[in-house]
Amino acid sequence: MTLPLSQVGGTSTSDLLARQPTDSSDPALLAANLVAGAGTSTGVDLAKVHAGIAEIAASDPALAQATHGEVAARLNPVDAGHFLSGIFDKIGDALRSIVDKIGEMIEDASTHGANGQPATTGPQLATPADPASAPSSINFSRTLQAGFDKQWDNSFPSGSAKEQGGTLFFDKKSGEIVMLNVGGHGSTPGTFTPDYTNPDPSRYQLLGVFHTHPYDSGDTGISFSGADVAVMINEGHNLIMAQSGDRQFVMMRTDQTPANVDYTALNNAQNARISQLVGEGKSFADAASQASSELATKYHLAYYEGSNGNLTRINP
Repeated sequence: MTLPLSQVGGTSTSDLLARQPTDSSDPALLAANLVAGAGTSTGVDLAKVHAGIAEIAASDPALAQATHGEVAARLNPVDAGHFLSGIFDKIGDALRSIVDKIGEMIEDASTHGANGQPATTGPQLATPADPASAPSSINFSRTLQAGFDKQWDNSFPSGSAKEQGGTLFFDKKSGEIVMLNVGGHGSTPGTFTPDYTNPDPSRYQLLGVFHTHPYDSGDTGISFSGADVAVMINEGHNLIMAQSGDRQFVMMRTDQTPANVDYTALNNAQNARISQLVGEGKSFADAASQASSELATKYHLAYYEGSNGNLTRINP
């Protein structure tokens, strides 16, 4: 609702118009001058009126609202229409500014990691010649990390562990890494079956698989099973990623990695090594980490660990 000046601050319109210009910074005096000017027949500079109302609003929003109403009432019909249109343009500019800012924030979330650094792109994760040539670190975008965290949060439906995940692709044009086909073809407490369907082969290229490692025991920070690595190698994917609690792990193939491995033998060997290390006193998490690092050495893989989307190559 627009208030007349006579109801703002106890000052009547006639009082405002009668005031002498003793202080050019006085919002009430500026309001009076704007209202008086709106009643002239010589034409009104609407841009100056808009600017004046904005200046009043900085110190007295109610007075600015009242001034707007009085000015609109005194203008001739044509100027009044332009005046109100200009106000809506100002509102539109403000909304566009907000929308643009939101757009910038969304773009930043998809192009930068939680550490503020540029996000790693799909082409940067192309298969390297050897483990030492692999990137020293991987920095997933905040948008992607939010998706990873959501999958972890969904890993205990009804209070029981159940792996979650999705398929990692990258946009061929922008290089942005995205997670699609979330949920895959289903999962169990210890397995996730990914869906490799590419929704748009002209746009996306397959990179690998992300999945979670939840345990009913409450253990977190658990790295790869032998099955994880065997599937990644045999399917020819660039990488495989796991999240367990806030800890994240990536295993990346290289040109030196064999094209195929014995799935059962690799899985059994990894399980046996983890059990051996736990028997020697290591925690489940530390044992899985060491066994995965040893696996990377054996199969010429690059192995990464980290959290919040930022992972560092620890082997080699």
